[in-house]
Amino acid sequence: MILKIVTTPKIRRMILFTCIIIFVVLAWLSLKDIQSRCICPDATGIYSEGINQANGKNYQKAVEKFTKTLKLSPKYAPAYFNRAMAYDAIKMYDEALSDYPKTIEFNSRHYKALNNRGVTYRKIGKIDLAIRDYSEALRIFPRYCTALKNRSIAYRREKKTKEALLDLEKVRSIDPADNEIMLLRGKVYNEAGQFLNAVTSLNEAIEKIPEDLISLELRGKVALKLGLYEQAINDFEKSFESNPSYCQVLIDKINRNRSEINHMVKLKGQINNLKLNVTVFKHNTRGLDFYKHNKYDLAVKEFSEAIVLAPFYMPLFYNRGLAFRESGDDQNAIFDFGTAILLDTGCEKAYLSRGRLCMRFGLYTQAITDFTKAIQINPKNLNAYFNRGMCHNRCYSPKKALADLGKALTIEPKAYEVYNERGLIRYSLNQFDESLSDFNMAIYLNPKYAQAYRNRGVVKTEMKQNQEAIIDFSHAIEIDPKDVLAFITRGTIYMTHFKDNQKACADWKYACELGSCSNYEIAKNKGLCK
Repeated sequence: MILKIVTTPKIRRMILFTCIIIFVVLAWLSLKDIQSRCICPDATGIYSEGINQANGKNYQKAVEKFTKTLKLSPKYAPAYFNRAMAYDAIKMYDEALSDYPKTIEFNSRHYKALNNRGVTYRKIGKIDLAIRDYSEALRIFPRYCTALKNRSIAYRREKKTKEALLDLEKVRSIDPADNEIMLLRGKVYNEAGQFLNAVTSLNEAIEKIPEDLISLELRGKVALKLGLYEQAINDFEKSFESNPSYCQVLIDKINRNRSEINHMVKLKGQINNLKLNVTVFKHNTRGLDFYKHNKYDLAVKEFSEAIVLAPFYMPLFYNRGLAFRESGDDQNAIFDFGTAILLDTGCEKAYLSRGRLCMRFGLYTQAITDFTKAIQINPKNLNAYFNRGMCHNRCYSPKKALADLGKALTIEPKAYEVYNERGLIRYSLNQFDESLSDFNMAIYLNPKYAQAYRNRGVVKTEMKQNQEAIIDFSHAIEIDPKDVLAFITRGTIYMTHFKDNQKACADWKYACELGSCSNYEIAKNKGLCK
């Protein structure tokens, strides 16, 4: 069945007229775009000279060249754009803000001009206008990472932490290799007062680029805010070349703080002679009871009320630090353990507790210092040696790590976790026989220790004892059915050494269900797994 479209002469005239209008508009836009991109032959050389001057950072001369170019080609958008950037470089912001609109007028999709105008607005404190321009640039080019990062900085200035982080995550999804992202995340978290989140981001930046002096300096500042002086000094000394005078000022500030600390310790000795109010003990007792029953928020409240009445009584800060830690507020826990240390430099437990938190967040210099203090107070502190040994290992000092773990085992020969950790270090040093011996001992002391079975399986794989390795991985999985690494490694042995695709795919598929899919996806893409 054929449908016929019936039109009257009037309708045909309207259609024709509409088409003519559309054609004229498109032609005008095309002509406008062509004009914005065309330059008078006499101006070409002058414009090139301007570019060369700008590249050589001779911005005033660059401005003169671009101005001459525009006299000859008054609609040439690139000349307006580059003159605006030159004006911006010499802090002539009003002139820059006059040129960027001209660029956009002659090229409405010039997203770089919108982004740069946003930067200029940000410099003069007009953050709302800056965000508007970045957003418009991103409407034209949604994957423009520069605009995303700049908008994140603007959001950060506006204290819009969530929006700032969201933009940085978009950049990361577009360009995972952008090493600046973690530094910018660190800045966002730092300005939001989320210091431990800042540390986590900065650690990742430093891990990728160990010579990243800016990230090291910022991590030092964050550590200083947390009262972690050894970590701060270590980071400032490493980043000294980035800003020598500023880093020295910060190190001097730390030394002054230490003098104030010594004064506080002396003052504390006098205050402790005062009788504590009975109400303080009641709050402390209730706080400990809440802590015992896992009601950490209520425990924090009781300890805080006691601290108001007795602000120099060390146990209150230590106890509140424990409650903060168990409630997931690690930042305030670090503050409280630090205060406990200030009030009693012999508080072994406070050093140990703060050291563990610092280790968790990769602040190994401070952690090592805290564990060392705990050892000086109590030379038989098993946990301090064990944790310091792990920190030394994370800092690529295996000899120091092995020495500490050996000392821990002389204190407690049945510490199976220490054997496991030492086995891992020896494995990393290719000391397979010694590593195997440590994992054997860990399993002997704790036959239900899944990690030791898995680690021993890895060593046996390295020693070509594949069948025995399979048995160890199977033991690990039997004890801990969610041991992803055991499934992945066992699957790899099935595939590479026994050519058993079915069992390998079954293990990798289960690992995928637990959240680790790379092996399974690769095998499926190669047609090895269904």
